[in-house]
Amino acid sequence: MLEQMEQAITEPMRQVNGLIKDILAQSEVKPDVVYITGGSSRSPVIRKAVKNLLPDTPIVSGNYMGSVTEGLARWADLCFR
Repeated sequence: MLEQMEQAITEPMRQVNGLIKDILAQSEVKPDVVYITGGSSRSPVIRKAVKNLLPDTPIVSGNYMGSVTEGLARWADLCFR
């Protein structure tokens, strides 16, 4: 089942890997921790991709379902005060 999921999202994961590599190259600093959030952060495929690029960096997760909504609500509060 995991293998099928990996095949199904090959292109989006190629893009995610590219973004992570770009961020690392631009910052020239290795992060102390990687914070991922939202429902897709539960994906073992995404976690594996991050771990492959940053093997010694801990991965921390936020609220899987509420953190994206909370962030958007906070931003809307700032924009529409």
